[in-house]
Amino acid sequence: MAQDKYSIYDFSTGPTETGLRVGHWNVQGLGLASDETKKRDYVECLINRHCFHIFAVAETMLQERIRRARTDIEGFSCERLDREMRSDGTREKASGGIMVYIHENFEYVKIKEEERDGNLQYMIVRVSKPVQVDIVVVYNPPNVSYAGRFTSYLNFFTEIKKYFRYPVVVLGDINIDRNDLGKYPKIHVDKMEKTLADLKLAQQVKRITRLKPGSYSGAILDHIYTSQNLKISECDVMRINESDHDIVYCVLFGTVLKSDIENRCGNYEKSLKRFEAKKKTEQEVRQLLYEAKRWAQLTKKHAREVDVLRAELEALSLM
Repeated sequence: MAQDKYSIYDFSTGPTETGLRVGHWNVQGLGLASDETKKRDYVECLINRHCFHIFAVAETMLQERIRRARTDIEGFSCERLDREMRSDGTREKASGGIMVYIHENFEYVKIKEEERDGNLQYMIVRVSKPVQVDIVVVYNPPNVSYAGRFTSYLNFFTEIKKYFRYPVVVLGDINIDRNDLGKYPKIHVDKMEKTLADLKLAQQVKRITRLKPGSYSGAILDHIYTSQNLKISECDVMRINESDHDIVYCVLFGTVLKSDIENRCGNYEKSLKRFEAKKKTEQEVRQLLYEAKRWAQLTKKHAREVDVLRAELEALSLM
């Protein structure tokens, strides 16, 4: 049996609630200018293992010459905004770039995408079915002063509010540390908070998204803003080692998409039956046990599979 090419990754954390699952990750480069595809594969696995419906990626560091087929993921539409040329016509070093994956069962239209002066980038996607929500993905780079960063941020929110029709989810690498707002000029912080209050947006990420090297302290640079009337059942951070930014995600709309999770659970059940027909290695059993435990958390099913696989793993370990 062929080995699961994603088995080297640790996906022990992630969403557990049913609903619309939205995530974001600053990958610090997908590496597709060469034959290296590890981070792109990581993104694909994250989306499929945790049943994300919408997943955004920042700092793709892609340029137009990278074929879109290399970023596609089966079962998802992909919208890309690569870093453009400078105003003087010279090619900027690969940096920035945002991308968003939307599940194929969702009806959506891209409303707007823009890059401001080679710095802040954003994209607005309006989903109309099976839920109604406006998704905004943004990357605000750190290579400007605090004043410049806040100015870009406030101008961005002022610009996008006219496009809002449905409840809103704004997510991205904002590069403003909400864990230590005291280090910024108070006038900028006050303007930021007033802007969010006027737009009736609430910042949902409460945990550190970027750790300081050799420390348990860090910054909240990656944010998720949602309309205050949206029901958020879960919002958290996934700790990973493939970038110095962690993944942020939220789950909303409650049980509206529960059947979608159960359908994907059905795909897992089919794969489990295929595995049962073959001799499994200890590593494969460990992977299946992880999958069964995750699905048991999501749907309250597979408890029997968990017990069977635990017994099988114990037997293999004693051989």
